[in-house]
Amino acid sequence: MAERWILQFCHCHYGPFLDVARQYSALFKDSQHKVLTVYLTGEERAAARQESSSDEVIFLNFKSRDVRALKIGAIFALKKIVSSRDIALIIAHRFKPIYIACLASTLPVIGVHHAFGDYDRAPRRWFAEIFRKRLALLAVSDAVRDDIRRRFPQWAADRIETLHNRLDSEAVRAEIVPREQARQTLNILQDAVVIANVGRLHPDKDQATLITAFAKALPSLPPATLLVIAGSGPLAAELRKLAEQLELGERIRFLGQIPQARRLFSAFDLFVLTSDHEPFGMVLLEAMAANVPVMATDCGGAPEVVGRQEMLFDLGNSEQLAELLVKFFAKTDDKDRQGLSSFWALRLDEAFSDEVARRRFFGLPMVLAALCAKSSLMPRGDETIEHGIETMKTAARRAKATVALVAFDSLGDGLIHLMIAENLRLNGFDVTCYGNIAYQMRRWLPGLNIRPYPQRDEFEHEFDAYDLVIMSPPQFLRDTMDEQKTEALREKYLLICQKTPASWRFDHTPRLRSTLDAEAFEQLQGLMDCSGSIRFKKFTDESAVEMTLHYMREKMHLDNVSKEVRLTPPDGLLFRRHPRRIIISPDSAGPEKKNWTPSSFIELCHRLQARGYEPEIVVAPKYHSRWANMASNVFATPCFPDIDQLSAHLYESGAIIANDSGNGHLASFLKIPVVTIYRKKNPVFHWRPDWGPGIVVCPALTIPWPGGALWKPFVRPAEIVSALEQLL
Repeated sequence: MAERWILQFCHCHYGPFLDVARQYSALFKDSQHKVLTVYLTGEERAAARQESSSDEVIFLNFKSRDVRALKIGAIFALKKIVSSRDIALIIAHRFKPIYIACLASTLPVIGVHHAFGDYDRAPRRWFAEIFRKRLALLAVSDAVRDDIRRRFPQWAADRIETLHNRLDSEAVRAEIVPREQARQTLNILQDAVVIANVGRLHPDKDQATLITAFAKALPSLPPATLLVIAGSGPLAAELRKLAEQLELGERIRFLGQIPQARRLFSAFDLFVLTSDHEPFGMVLLEAMAANVPVMATDCGGAPEVVGRQEMLFDLGNSEQLAELLVKFFAKTDDKDRQGLSSFWALRLDEAFSDEVARRRFFGLPMVLAALCAKSSLMPRGDETIEHGIETMKTAARRAKATVALVAFDSLGDGLIHLMIAENLRLNGFDVTCYGNIAYQMRRWLPGLNIRPYPQRDEFEHEFDAYDLVIMSPPQFLRDTMDEQKTEALREKYLLICQKTPASWRFDHTPRLRSTLDAEAFEQLQGLMDCSGSIRFKKFTDESAVEMTLHYMREKMHLDNVSKEVRLTPPDGLLFRRHPRRIIISPDSAGPEKKNWTPSSFIELCHRLQARGYEPEIVVAPKYHSRWANMASNVFATPCFPDIDQLSAHLYESGAIIANDSGNGHLASFLKIPVVTIYRKKNPVFHWRPDWGPGIVVCPALTIPWPGGALWKPFVRPAEIVSALEQLL
């Protein structure tokens, strides 16, 4: 098989752009595509070749003066490279490489923009319009993306998308030196409280606001607080003069330019970015990797990185920043700062890692279209690349046949079916998901077609329009399923559930062969024998989520499956905005024997409150009155009328502690940490939440007892608090 290549075209390898090249090369790790990185300017360097992490690197070595005006020489140089191998796609960083790539080839081009204002000039907009059929644009933040979209209002939204910058967090963390050693290197006292800023001393970085705010806050900050500014630039003398005017003396240190400064970020207690509309804020990720809390201006791409509204301040507002600094050090002790550090460490891994970017990239329609334009090659490793790349030809064929997926009416099962529906969609099927629980999540999954159950008298007629119906029968239907009804349903629908009676199994291949045309039959053939148990074989310690992944691979024959369901949070929500808010979920849909005692939950709330957390009790609406009026309950007990509003509250909370219940699964689906209290001594029970981080707490002892095992006295609140803090 001939080698296929991705051509990455970079303006240069200086400054941050060498790591940018690494980031985009890493997207194709474990794929069938090799990566060729071409640098337009910059002399050849062995270190740049190695750190590009590409299969091949070419340095064109043009001088800046050579790539002005029409750039004819660069166009012919790239054209020669393109003609020398089988290239599927060009990824070009910044406008100049985009211009050259479009003129040097007829290939799909994805242009990556790292700054605001790239299309402020009309000629650039005209150029992009000329090539819009094969040009798509990526931005390093939603802020930059929206800036571009404003310039191209007629373009489809999926032609201008976001792919955030990211870190090889494991490699960066490995090079960070211990805190004591970092402080020795920087000549900082071990007991100092250090506020830091690292960056070019330039008006865009606005360190003057930080210096002014620090001077205003200083009387209310801890006695040994020090402001450290590392970097060089045209404002160095001016900023030193400002520090002198504010009489900061030894309370401020200008460290100058420090090579590989991020290795020493462990010396800091707080990192503050004051930039004027930073397109992204890579230095914030580097601070996160060192477990340093971060503050930033509430503009540009920085808010997307920080993810915490209370750590943002208005651009140039030294008064607001001073108040924020005072509040931060007054209300956060070492334990609180450690909790904040854990929040950002988790955020780094879950939002800004190579793995997350890889899944996001290969789910973008622009990428699917570009890579499938000339080839049906699929990337290897369905665990590392979410859902892979289906060929556009196959997707187009499959779109002609329709599939209905009907979910059971419980929260946990509803979320499992949303995961199945999303995997069917991303494998090219035209799928509609039905379920009253699922329907309440429709704002979070705009890419899925989700509908509520039809009226009961119209229930079965609703699905006559579909070529194939996969159904986990809702409870009202199960209540009528005698032997005759079951036989009628199983011959009409593919009946599935976590664990089904043997009578539900039925091979629909012969029926569909006779009722579908040949093309539709071919499209759906892999799904025709998937009826029966999702838990279709012997499993050991796999979760329900993991078992469903096996089911989708082995019974539905989907090429690429993943438990990652890409959510789109409603506008205004910030992930874990309130890290100290801990949701306590003391109810469940199951029998009372599954639930820890109310008095134990109340005691747990008191323990959490004493440790600086903000516990809130959240129960189903039908139990709300009981808990809100409970004499011993002095804690906030909000009520949420639907799953959508509950999801929004959970999404902004720090964690949840729950019985074996749907609320735990919902929080996990949203990637909120979950502590599950389970009544048996089995921390790997099948129905544990498993979309995000979680720990299962089991009783130390269970005693056989009439009506069910005695277990509740043997789960200690202290053990649950310990599990929570281990997660956070």
